[in-house]
Amino acid sequence: MQELGGIQRQIRRIYYAVFRRDYINESLKHRAGSCKMCSCCPTRLFSCRHYNYEKKKCTIWEREGFEAIPYFCRIYPFDEKDKSEFARKHCGYFWDNGIMENRANDSHSDKR
Repeated sequence: MQELGGIQRQIRRIYYAVFRRDYINESLKHRAGSCKMCSCCPTRLFSCRHYNYEKKKCTIWEREGFEAIPYFCRIYPFDEKDKSEFARKHCGYFWDNGIMENRANDSHSDKR
């Protein structure tokens, strides 16, 4: 799998969030695991005022629960391409089958 750079991943995330929510929703149905609060989320590229870097916890999640956090945070990662190399080693989310990874690599996903 080709590694996308941080900016490329963010552009891809915005594109998918705006134009391919169907893909994100389908992929999230197959996502397993849970957040380890390892700061793999987009806070590694952009500073987040709601993330406590010392405690390695999202203050919104801690205070109000998962459903209260912003959409972009809730969907991270929406597929394996959404993860950085660091996240592939540390993130607690994974996919319980190869369906979505295969879909992400097919001719309809990222190619124009």
